[in-house]
Amino acid sequence: MTADSLPSVGDVVELDIADQAYGPDSVARLNGIAVFVPDTAPGDRVRARITEVHKRYLRARVVSILRESSKRVPYNCPIAHQCGGCQWQYLAYDEQLRAKERAVRDALVRIGGWADPDVRAIIASPREWRYRNKARYWVETAGDQRRIGYYARSGDAVVPIETCPLNMDGVDTTLTTVGRLIASETHRDVAESLESVIARESLGSGEKAVRLILRREVPVRAFAEALMREVPALVGVTYNRAGRNAMRRDRVVVGSGTLTEYVGALEYRVSVDSFFQINPFATPLLVDVVREAAALDGVESVLDAYGGVGLFGVALAERASRVTLVEADRSAANDARRIFSKRGIDSATVYERSVDDMGDLPGGVDVIVCDPPRQGAGRDGIAALNRHGAYRLVYVACDPTALARDSAILRDAGWNLHWARPIDLFPQTYHVETVALFERR
Repeated sequence: MTADSLPSVGDVVELDIADQAYGPDSVARLNGIAVFVPDTAPGDRVRARITEVHKRYLRARVVSILRESSKRVPYNCPIAHQCGGCQWQYLAYDEQLRAKERAVRDALVRIGGWADPDVRAIIASPREWRYRNKARYWVETAGDQRRIGYYARSGDAVVPIETCPLNMDGVDTTLTTVGRLIASETHRDVAESLESVIARESLGSGEKAVRLILRREVPVRAFAEALMREVPALVGVTYNRAGRNAMRRDRVVVGSGTLTEYVGALEYRVSVDSFFQINPFATPLLVDVVREAAALDGVESVLDAYGGVGLFGVALAERASRVTLVEADRSAANDARRIFSKRGIDSATVYERSVDDMGDLPGGVDVIVCDPPRQGAGRDGIAALNRHGAYRLVYVACDPTALARDSAILRDAGWNLHWARPIDLFPQTYHVETVALFERR
């Protein structure tokens, strides 16, 4: 298709949806050029309006569905078309799994440059709905009207949410209570200063916690006490400031600033502002795959890089001679120290520093577990890891493209990709977790 023959923004075309891309869109072809269309399933035939025109691709939005795919299922949420919280509700779950597994393989081939990677069968989440143990809702105030929910897909307004089918029940009811309280005149000052609110619930203990993120500081104790009275098993309310004014750690308003999480028989007492995996039903499966990949015999020294509160370090400690955890976030590093201490793991050391700048560590390293943020470890992070002489590296990724980019850097640094296993921690969204095993050549 030449530039002269490209459609214009606003044109309506008929499209046959061919494939599910990694992301919110499916893909069709119009005279050989890719057209990305959200809210469509492979096998759909649709009428769609062109919204963006580029030399190599187009974007469009559905006007009507002419023929429904057998891979399409009814939405489980009345605002799914508006809300930015999830993207794939219209896809049957087995098709979601196939698309995620294919996304991991395609990224490793296309971006990573691996000719025929061993991508093992994806592990499904035990729950497709009501699995999220944490949610962050944004607060929007216009005069006397207040909305609490996720941002719309367009990003320009908050979509009010009464219930979200992805949230665990306790997260849902907690956020509903927050919404009701900020709608009252009694808590007007809090409502007008509240940027967002985060609710957490522990599957194992049933404990709940709330974090308030404030644009400006106002007295919040009365509001927090009202929440404590109305939300069963709420153990504490903390607050922090938004944006550049954020404090390094939350301040506790009432109750406790920690709650107890469980992964199988392992107990983790974590601060409410520390990261923890969002799907407690599937997290034990993730830990099992990491254990399998690490393949410890009881004599290895393990480096847990980007270690957080010690999710993997604690799980591996029983089969390691020594665990060294490196984590830049102060709250998470302090949690990890307490968790190791409570479990009587004397062979663990926690360093509060970035992986890029961790420098030399005492003793040797045999096995590395690496769980970097979404953007990946990058060249500096991998260079820092590579200097320790380990022979096995277990990479945990929440973005296949970042994994693929880093896998190419690892290959250049002398590592081979042995296998990769996707795990679905995020049903109804395009996100997927992957554990990849690398071994030094």
